[in-house]
Amino acid sequence: TGLMHDKFIIIDADNVDSCWISSGSTNWTSGQLFDDFNNIIFIQDQSVARAYELEVEEMWGATGLTPDASNAKFGSAKTDNTPHEFIVNGDRMEVYFSPSDQTTNHLVDAIETADYEIDFGLLAFTNNDLAWALEDQFNAGLEVNGIIEQISGTGTEYDYLLSLGIDVRSHQGVSG
Repeated sequence: TGLMHDKFIIIDADNVDSCWISSGSTNWTSGQLFDDFNNIIFIQDQSVARAYELEVEEMWGATGLTPDASNAKFGSAKTDNTPHEFIVNGDRMEVYFSPSDQTTNHLVDAIETADYEIDFGLLAFTNNDLAWALEDQFNAGLEVNGIIEQISGTGTEYDYLLSLGIDVRSHQGVSG
């Protein structure tokens, strides 16, 4: 049960000079790649590539070319088995995988470290803890701006954020 929604590529994790990670919001469809607004990030760092590789191996259930379904872990069965903090080109970077790495807590921590402004763009926003963290920062005087595509449905935070006075806008039904 559950939803697997990973969107990343690991290239040559064992080669320090040619290892890459590609990740982001983009599904690999023509529409997503050429028409819709999405984000892709490329990271060239072997330690980060190996962390992503560990995550794939956990879901694959093996380290080789043949998957082991009896050892594969998804959703709540996954463990927090990857390193999280990296230095990439002199900059601190963090990597977390859901649900095993307490991702929501780390997002709340990141929101709480903002000094001036928080901007976000999301397909869906249904997490109370994240909405409350944004509310706290907004009430502390930070500028908070957002775009949400799915503004209705179970648990959406769209109307709640609007009621607080946060500048959140609907992207529902906007083509491209």
